[in-house]
Amino acid sequence: MSSASAKPPSSARPPQTSPSPNSPQPRTPVLEDAWQRFGDYDKNAVKAQKAFIQQRKWVASLGVASTTAAVLYLVLEVTLGQEGPPLSDFIRSVATGQLRNANEAIMGSMSLLVIFLPILVTILIAASIKFNMGVNWVMLRGSAETLKKEIYRYRTQVDIYAADASEPREIVLARKIKIVGKHVMETQVNQSGLEVYDGELPPPYGAARSRGDDGFSNLTADLYLIYRLEDQFDYYRKKAQRLGRELTQLQWLVYILGGVGTLLAAVGFEVWVAVSSSFAAAFAGFLEFKRVEPNLISCNTAASDLYDLRAWWRALPESARQQQANIEALVNGTEQIIQGENASWVQEMRDALAELYGDQEQVQADQLQRMAEQGTLINVRDNQEIVQQIVVGPVLDPQEEAVEGEEPAEPAIAPDQAQDSIDISNDDDIDISGDIDISGDIDFSEADHGNLSGPDHVVLSEFNDPDQVDLSEFNVDLSDFFDPENDLPKETSEESETQAATDDIDWAKVL
Repeated sequence: MSSASAKPPSSARPPQTSPSPNSPQPRTPVLEDAWQRFGDYDKNAVKAQKAFIQQRKWVASLGVASTTAAVLYLVLEVTLGQEGPPLSDFIRSVATGQLRNANEAIMGSMSLLVIFLPILVTILIAASIKFNMGVNWVMLRGSAETLKKEIYRYRTQVDIYAADASEPREIVLARKIKIVGKHVMETQVNQSGLEVYDGELPPPYGAARSRGDDGFSNLTADLYLIYRLEDQFDYYRKKAQRLGRELTQLQWLVYILGGVGTLLAAVGFEVWVAVSSSFAAAFAGFLEFKRVEPNLISCNTAASDLYDLRAWWRALPESARQQQANIEALVNGTEQIIQGENASWVQEMRDALAELYGDQEQVQADQLQRMAEQGTLINVRDNQEIVQQIVVGPVLDPQEEAVEGEEPAEPAIAPDQAQDSIDISNDDDIDISGDIDISGDIDFSEADHGNLSGPDHVVLSEFNDPDQVDLSEFNVDLSDFFDPENDLPKETSEESETQAATDDIDWAKVL
């Protein structure tokens, strides 16, 4: 989710930093490979996006057309006083040129529309589910942004790409390219014919060419600020403005069409309310599956975080800007913010696709897990904590705080506030497979004994004699409840001969 040259109005962008000369350097083969892979993913992501959105537009349009055709058929049937002929008869009449009158032609044509339009909608939906261009779009876009993140970390030589790292940074970048490519090929993307990007490197949406970035030279902190942070800030601002306009327009259309439906019902055209409602549903569905409002919030948040990070860097004295720790804080903080926005977008689109395709569990369990493994999905809360650490200073580890003599954090539940009694009077199943301390009061008065389960799923209702119930596996100490010698009823010979039922035992006294 990035752009290399988007520029919002000047009032929305931060003050620009003048770039220092960026002397060209020889292209390294591994960086060329990284940009090539990025170009492949970016090109196919754009292609899948266009195909997916076009499919959804056709489905919505044909759905509205189907509703309109059905309503119009009913209106014409009443107006002309003639029902549509059977489809086979109408086709035979058209083929032989033996239509009796114009009304028959009109009603026959409407019958065809009423029948075939829903069939076309069904075919389109089945095709969209089969080819699943939406998933391809999201997977490829997320993977492209992950590669872009690694490219900029490589160029700024931070963390695992530092000059004093244990491995050469070229080897590390090559391994990252392999990991991202492997995860992409483990998804359904490998069932698509991926096109190869054959344009100039870096691709148009890779490096900030309009700002003077060649895409291959090593970057100082100030150049990274211009080519990466400020460029992404401009992109988020412009995208937020576009999403804001789109959200307002679509919401107004939904409200207006709702009012039109009310007006039609008031003036006696109730049958046409279905048409206005179908238009409103189409616009609302388009707004929902594109997740316009959540994406707008995400873009505004990312832009604000980037602005704050830039303000922190500009506030540092010149000597502090030369320190490697601060340079890494700038680069890592920027990449975390960008990846956090990308993760939010991926999550929202996953939810939208799950609703469209009706396969929530597989979409989230398989696809999102793969994206998380390759480092695309970063928890937004963690990103905010990282930015906070950069702005206000590092946060000490709890163990380090204890060493320095500070008071430890309060537990989530104070010991004196812990619950000392358990009420299981409802009928829910209770899993007591682990060790449980039941030294407090437990109310079994209304419990359903048939729903108590232990390691072997012992069902108490199946036993007629308490001696048959083996509670040793539950690690439960019953000594606080009763004395087996004195409290249990004594079995007499007469009771043994008659095989007394369980009802003869006073269970209230036992428990």
